[in-house]
Amino acid sequence: MLRVRVLGDLAAWRDDVALDLGPGRQRAVFAVLAMRANQVVSREALIDAVWGDAAPAGADGSLYSYISRLKLVLGRSSQTLTSTRSGYTLGLDPQALDVHEFDALREAAQLAWNRRDTTAARAALDTALALWQGDDALGGVDSPFATLHRQRLAELRLAAREQRAEVMTAAADPQAVPDLRDLVRQHPLRESLAGLLMTALHRLGRDTEAIDVFDSTRRRLVETLGMEPGAALRRIHDDIAATTRARTGAPNKPKAFVGRKRELEVLRRRLAEVRQGHGGCVWIEGPHGIGKSALLAEAFADTEIPVIWADRRTINEVESAGPAVIVADDLNDASEQELLAWHRLSKIAHGEPLLVVGACRPLPRRTEVDRLRAGVGPGGGDVLRLTGLTSEEAAQLAGNRTDQSLVDLAAGNPQFLAELVDPATSTEEVVLRRTSLLSSRTQALLRAAAILADQFDLADAATAMGVPVTDLVGAVEEAAEAGFLTEVGHLFKFHHPAARQALTQNR
Repeated sequence: MLRVRVLGDLAAWRDDVALDLGPGRQRAVFAVLAMRANQVVSREALIDAVWGDAAPAGADGSLYSYISRLKLVLGRSSQTLTSTRSGYTLGLDPQALDVHEFDALREAAQLAWNRRDTTAARAALDTALALWQGDDALGGVDSPFATLHRQRLAELRLAAREQRAEVMTAAADPQAVPDLRDLVRQHPLRESLAGLLMTALHRLGRDTEAIDVFDSTRRRLVETLGMEPGAALRRIHDDIAATTRARTGAPNKPKAFVGRKRELEVLRRRLAEVRQGHGGCVWIEGPHGIGKSALLAEAFADTEIPVIWADRRTINEVESAGPAVIVADDLNDASEQELLAWHRLSKIAHGEPLLVVGACRPLPRRTEVDRLRAGVGPGGGDVLRLTGLTSEEAAQLAGNRTDQSLVDLAAGNPQFLAELVDPATSTEEVVLRRTSLLSSRTQALLRAAAILADQFDLADAATAMGVPVTDLVGAVEEAAEAGFLTEVGHLFKFHHPAARQALTQNR
């Protein structure tokens, strides 16, 4: 059985015997055939991959010689490397190529992470990263093809390391901090890594260090790129700065608040019931920036009832002591233990003057969170789903002085709108920041969709991305929820051309 390693120095074995793949150009030819195993690779494609624009006049003859020598190395009788009129094919069991195993393990880790099985996700990522036997993929190969794939695989390796750190952070593993510090040192301008390190420190009660990470990252971004941190990193900073282990009293009311009349009536009615000695439960959901926190601050700002704003880390420590309001925000990222604690408090609220409020994003979906949500309504609670503001409300929030095009682009999302009307930011910058808050699969879908027709079929996007169309169901749902895509019959299109333009220009 032939086995090939590309995650490190290029190497091949047959029955555990190492094969001599020959000199540089010959190794470059083998690398292309291995990475495109079981596919016919044309002579023209091989020459372009190995030499690029610098192909010599005798490249055809050289290629023939390399193929002939590789057949000798692989064994002519094995039919491992075959020739046709169309080109050459290297027959290889998919499991015998380490990069295929790496991809499969990353996919398994993502599936485990989606169901918040941190143990399985960590194990899959550990195994995937252990496949790397060097700092660079396709080591010892110098060709345009190798350079391109070396960069691509390096980014995938970094993404796997980042996800591993995220899993460790969610599992409260103290080792996440030194691992993340190492990653941040290597990639000082990667804001997602800085955000993870800040979150890991915050979960360990080291908020001062977390703020220091933000400050140093901000300085590097300003000095190196001339830009401020993005919305995601700023939000992590603001959450940490505003959070103590538990704080009473609602935060200040938002400077401007419009709409949400029905939702305010529900929350104020629930407050009145608490005053009368009755408890209850309210579930609030909506995408990033839709105004969940602003709604809660507006509803609870002037109440005399104690309000405990519990972060995910402290929800296990909150004891019922009515009359009171307990708010747990961002339940999407809560651990199973924290979700159970919220469930326990919601049950206690049936018999005590205690209002328990949970807020979360509807996507990506988690079975445990969906189960909690499903139990709120039948249990006598209220489920409030926040959607975009109307055009009139959005214009009012923007002060009626804003270009209507920006109001339309925001799709009713108050935070998105506030960023768009900020004169210090460009539309393109804001769009890119907003897409960075979405899952990696959804970001990839939007980038692919940006170069398709104005209205596109999901199957076309799947083909462009090289994935099954079924893999994009959740991504297109999240993109629509975030206000980027709109369904038109069986097709999809961008809600606003400015979003498409920004993504096209930054491919």
